[in-house]
Parts: sequence; structure tokens; C-alpha cells
Amino acid sequence: MNNYESSNKQKGFELNIVGYLLELSKKMWLIVIIAIVFGVLGGVAGKVTSKDVYKSEVAFIVNTLAENEAVENSAVTAQINVTNTFKYILSGRVLKEAVREKCPGNLSYRLIDSSIKVDAVDATNAIELTVTTEDAQMSYNIAKAVVDVYADVVE
Repeated sequence: MNNYESSNKQKGFELNIVGYLLELSKKMWLIVIIAIVFGVLGGVAGKVTSKDVYKSEVAFIVNTLAENEAVENSAVTAQINVTNTFKYILSGRVLKEAVREKCPGNLSYRLIDSSIKVDAVDATNAIELTVTTEDAQMSYNIAKAVVDVYADVVE
């Protein structure tokens, strides 16, 4: 009965943190080597899978005022509204098809569509067009083609 009572009194478990840390410190060299190996593998994987990205940027300013016309609040508001229309035109299929025809090489519509990003600068009459591709010359050619065909498309 004595054995049964003594085993009933022991509940829970004992955790010796200091003992675990001492055992872990004996194997520290192994942990450092594993960390270095995984760090080198991660660096190599990142270098192998990374791609260079090139951007060409064009800024458009929308101006609806005549040469000698005074600038009024309503005129500025109108320019901002027209800016959103021009942003729509720059993002549209008609412009991108015209760019595809103008660009050297046989670029697909899908490539041109995915590489062009158009943003209207908040509360201004400015539009930023960014062309991003994996080839610097291609980014430049697409951005230049947008500038070249823009006026024809707007008309």
C-alpha cells in the first residue's frame, strides 16, 4: 500500500530548463552549421529565381485652358475631371492595339496590356504612365509608342 500511495502523490512532471540549455550548447556547432547551410541555399535560390525589371515612365499633363485664359477654380476642377477621362483612354484597348502596331518586333497585346500601368496623380491634372518589362529596350519602345500614338487615339 505504501508504493501505491507514493505513486499517487506524484502528479505532473519536472522540467529542467538549465539541463536542456546545457545539452543544447554542446550541440551549438551543429546548429550554426545548419543555419549557414540553409542561409546559403536561400541566397542561391533567391539569386537563381530573381528577374531584372526595367521601367520607363512618361508623365502627361492635361490642359484644357486656352493660352490666355485665366485660371479659375472651376477650370482646375474641369481639368481634373478630364484627366480621369484621359487615364481611361491610356488604359484602353484602342491605345494598346495602336501601340502594338507601332512597336518594333512582334509584341503581343497581352504583353503590352500587362506591362502598362496608368495612374492619375490625386487632385492634379497629371497622369503617370509606367511601362514595366524584363527588357529595358522593350520598356522604352512601348513607352515611346504610347507617346507617338496618344494624340491619334485621343482624336
